[in-house]
Amino acid sequence: MRSPWSQSGTRLPNLGSEFSGALSSALVAIPQSVVVGMLAVVPLGPSYAYLGVLAGLYASIISSFITALPRSGTCQVGGPHSSLSIITASVIAGLMADPRLAGPDGPDIARILGLVFMCLLLAGLFQTLLGALRFGNFVKYIPYPVVAGFMNGIAVSVFLAQLHPLLGVPATVMWSDGAGAWWDAFKPYGLLIGMLTLLFIRMSLGFVKFIPPILTGLILGTLTYYLARSLLGEPAVGGTIGDIPSRLPGPEQLQRFLAISWDRSFIPLAVELVPSALLIAVVSSIVSLMNSVSLASLTRTRPNNNTELLMQGLSNMANAAFGLAPSAGAGSCSIANYKAGGRTRVSTMIHAILLLAAVTSLAYVPWAGYIPAVVMAALLVDNAFSAIDGWSSEILKRLRGPVHSRQDMLTNLLVVGIVTTVMVVFNLTA
Repeated sequence: MRSPWSQSGTRLPNLGSEFSGALSSALVAIPQSVVVGMLAVVPLGPSYAYLGVLAGLYASIISSFITALPRSGTCQVGGPHSSLSIITASVIAGLMADPRLAGPDGPDIARILGLVFMCLLLAGLFQTLLGALRFGNFVKYIPYPVVAGFMNGIAVSVFLAQLHPLLGVPATVMWSDGAGAWWDAFKPYGLLIGMLTLLFIRMSLGFVKFIPPILTGLILGTLTYYLARSLLGEPAVGGTIGDIPSRLPGPEQLQRFLAISWDRSFIPLAVELVPSALLIAVVSSIVSLMNSVSLASLTRTRPNNNTELLMQGLSNMANAAFGLAPSAGAGSCSIANYKAGGRTRVSTMIHAILLLAAVTSLAYVPWAGYIPAVVMAALLVDNAFSAIDGWSSEILKRLRGPVHSRQDMLTNLLVVGIVTTVMVVFNLTA
């Protein structure tokens, strides 16, 4: 009998299920990669927003592809992470304010991007060393309530992030603006379309066996949106997610780094970036390992955490060479992959191929500009519901009846709640 903790890489894949999981995770990854990638280049200004979009999308492609290479690979998906993008943005902002990098017309963007490449390259190198030193072995000491809290934090964060598009409220309206501002911007017909999309997904689970539920929801939800828009107008139902640029990445950052590495003023600048590189490596490693443990609790497999760190380190080195965003294990995408049928590294590889095909096809068919924002939000909300940890939910159910270890259960729930709150408040999941 095969142990439930056997390596998933030895199992024969069901290609239909693997494709379904990959498609689901790709649909989740596209909007997340776009937003997180743009976050990394905010200090450069709006004219560089397209660079962030491409940096996020291709980082997800490269990270997932490299993650799937080892035979012991699971259905874990890689991609950019908001915490890493915030660190990258702070590095860029610091370099732009440095008088040593000032040009005649403002900051020397070419040199700044070259230094950012070096920082990310060092981060990947440090992360690879962490894997070689078997830093991943420490993960086995993490209690399961912490893992459950991390998974629930992913679910809550994804849900909260979709409230704006699901309700039709512009992203400029903040919680601090009060209920009045939200009510004035609220689009009830858009919310109805989102609810119908969720219903289509739920119904397809029982009636449409040969089409992934998330694809059924996307198709039927989009048709419903355009029918409603033709009757009510776009202002009543909301807009689309907007166009995504199409462009293959090149080793421009590597060339910039080589060009400035001969300059003597480069050495002190490079030394000053070492702490930031180490911070990126540590954060990426922690996020990746937590996601790996969370996924292992679902798949009943024993992850090779040291290999995971090695692969993520190589991914970040490759991302740096192509000027992409730093990456880590993508929790919400990985869970979406598993929930939709992905079980092995085959689904991760298909995920990367689907993303690459989707991005490159934009040069010929700008399909992204036709996807309703509220439908995409509904797909992500469904993913959030699926990501809720079953173990913690079961404890809540058992507390309603007579139990002998009520104190232990309440303690576990307290830990789960604290970890979930920390994940959401400090945005450590996206």
